[in-house]
Amino acid sequence: MLLYDLNPVPETKVLGAHGRLHTQDVRQLRDWTTGSYAMKGIGGDEAISYEEIIYPLSGLFGPAVISTPPGAVTARQHRWNVPLVAPRNPVTKTIEITDAGGVRAHRASYVLETGITIKADPSKTTATGNVIAQQLTDPATPTPAPTRLPVLGAAALGTEWSVYRDYTAAALGTTKLSRIYEYDFDYSNVYVPHWTGDRALGGTYATHVDSTAFKTGVQLLMQADVAGMTGLADLRNDQIVFVRWQAVGSLLDNLWVLTIGGAPTGGSFTITYKGQTTAAIAWNAAVAAVQSALTALSSVGAGNATVTGAAGGPWTVALAGTLAQDTTLPTHTDSLTGGTAPALAIAQTMVSRSLTIDAALRYRGKVDIKDGADVIEVHYDLEVVEDPTWGQAVVVTAVNSLTGL
Repeated sequence: MLLYDLNPVPETKVLGAHGRLHTQDVRQLRDWTTGSYAMKGIGGDEAISYEEIIYPLSGLFGPAVISTPPGAVTARQHRWNVPLVAPRNPVTKTIEITDAGGVRAHRASYVLETGITIKADPSKTTATGNVIAQQLTDPATPTPAPTRLPVLGAAALGTEWSVYRDYTAAALGTTKLSRIYEYDFDYSNVYVPHWTGDRALGGTYATHVDSTAFKTGVQLLMQADVAGMTGLADLRNDQIVFVRWQAVGSLLDNLWVLTIGGAPTGGSFTITYKGQTTAAIAWNAAVAAVQSALTALSSVGAGNATVTGAAGGPWTVALAGTLAQDTTLPTHTDSLTGGTAPALAIAQTMVSRSLTIDAALRYRGKVDIKDGADVIEVHYDLEVVEDPTWGQAVVVTAVNSLTGL
């Protein structure tokens, strides 16, 4: 779950006494809120949620471009082209904490993520960052039906990520680094409060500005083998490299698309799945007939496959329930007649939850080589750059089940 920790920061000044009529006074100067956020599982362990990650990303980078991956039904892709400089269009939010009785609430407005740090090692993945907000309102009247963040259990595990390093934007995501131990992406100190002399604001601020302390970069810890030490030559040659970090989780769409080609006029076909074969299915079968034939198999069962489409196909079979994560592809036997060489084709579409960070990077600073627990390790510090051939600096893509914020 996505957790925010907010702390009010009232700044005051004590004014000394001015004679008998003007006694000591305390004046408020500025009043605002700072805090942090993190993602944690039910047990309290930090872990990136494939669904909830879009909230801090949108807060930091602005609205995502949302699309449906090719062939997908449930999955949605959220994509951010992340700039190194303004303009940015962050999404602010209001966070409300209500007591159990729904009588009293604390509310922070203009909550804005100011950065994100994503870390991954073989044991876990984490996403943390800081926030700013206007002054905390207490007490506040609870919102009758507030929008709640989705609490979804699809977390990115330490075993689900990979890193790729390539030397052209066109090849991005091709060459996997097999001996990498830690990945650290930092995009922080992006925004600060914009303080103005406006009495109507009551000591808080109305908007934000870009921070001059902004920083971004990637750190890699890998084995000092041939692939690992290539970075040393890249550093000496001032080489720009294209690095992809990608975590891939559970399937969202697990589909078979059944299509008959050759324009048959009669006949039938059967489908075999995990050793079980359906009864004959007519060439022009209705959707319900195809679904009944499949769910009658002991290897499928009721509720584990839903068929959509039209009579005669194409039919789309969505695996669900106990088969939602099963990637076994069925086979078929055709007894179709008429037309020109009629045949059934089965195409499989699988779309998983994922989080991908693509970045153009240049090595910077010193190379740290040390004796690790089991192997010699090399640590690299890289800065994000905007590559002129790619035309981008960082692209973040999340695939999950959410259609929007």
